[in-house]
Amino acid sequence: LVRLLPASQLIASSGTNGEYLHFVQAVAGHECEAITDVWINQDQIASASIGAITGAGTDGLVSTGTYANHLWIRRVVGTATDTADYIFTTAFASVLTSAFRGRGVAKVYTRLKYSTDIWKDGVPEITYLIKGRKCYDPRTATTIWTQNPAVCLRDFLVTYVGVASGNIDDTSFIAAANVCDALVDIPPAATQQARYTCNGVFFQNQDPKEIIQQLCEAMMGRCV
Repeated sequence: LVRLLPASQLIASSGTNGEYLHFVQAVAGHECEAITDVWINQDQIASASIGAITGAGTDGLVSTGTYANHLWIRRVVGTATDTADYIFTTAFASVLTSAFRGRGVAKVYTRLKYSTDIWKDGVPEITYLIKGRKCYDPRTATTIWTQNPAVCLRDFLVTYVGVASGNIDDTSFIAAANVCDALVDIPPAATQQARYTCNGVFFQNQDPKEIIQQLCEAMMGRCV
């Protein structure tokens, strides 16, 4: 779970007088569990305040608050069946087709409507709260979103380093995952949380050894 400022984006304008500004922002190079809350600069927009996607001009419309009727946010988690965004492909129908889908890439389509009152400081910084990649958990033989460092490490080794599943010592990973999930008391209130969790972002140009080390450190572990 991480709040993310996308590093990759496409920006274009449309409308009779260029009054609409469009962003297409990739938030992950894989499918994500969810893209929830959004921040416009430091103003948080709760997920529940963003309209549903139905294939219409109101897709993702923010209809209340400061940005009412001047902001559309369409969050797409990057499944293998993603379809083209209605608003974006309609605005640029001369160059885009229904094949503009970006399947397998989690992304957000955003449209801003010009207003000197609302966007008085210019183009805003937009960030998102992301529940990231789904990982295979050998304890349950299911692929789920998790904050468990051991499960995330196993997924990284298999998916990105290329270690064959048959060469993974699942007994040790299961034991480590159970240690991570063990509940510990948090003083002074009588609350509990998992012993070890990981939340963060890795980039494709990072050294895999560095990523492995960071995941191990998240659970006070090491790879052998």
